[in-house]
Amino acid sequence: MKGSGQSVGGDLKGFQILDFSLPSTMVNGGTVLTAGGTADITGATVSIGSISGSRSIGDAITLIDVSAGTLTGTPANNTASASGYTFSIAVESGKLTATVVPVTVVPVTAVPGGGGCDTGFGAAGVIVLLMGIHAALGRKKREGVRAGYKKR
Repeated sequence: MKGSGQSVGGDLKGFQILDFSLPSTMVNGGTVLTAGGTADITGATVSIGSISGSRSIGDAITLIDVSAGTLTGTPANNTASASGYTFSIAVESGKLTATVVPVTVVPVTAVPGGGGCDTGFGAAGVIVLLMGIHAALGRKKREGVRAGYKKR
């Protein structure tokens, strides 16, 4: 569905994918589609195909407004991403809404010496782990040499 201010006089149902395009005229608080009857979005995947203009965290857009009718079901997904934005998808008071949310970034730090990343143990934990592996391998190697040695 592309544009803003579109309407369907009857029911909206049977969709597997609801793909919305948000033009620059679709601003915070705007409505893409109004349905006059019943809208069943059970299991439909909500996607946002393209976005024109800029958005801010907290901007909310009503993708489908069925406040005069009945909105049933919940979509298959609760987030959608497009053009560098992430949207929270929710059903609220007879409306399917998309709200811009901050992107969650998981920090990854380099381990000294390069060639890896911090797994949550910290660089010291990784080094101690590697030292333990090295010591265990060395011990096994020494035990193997002793086991193969025969006294005369």
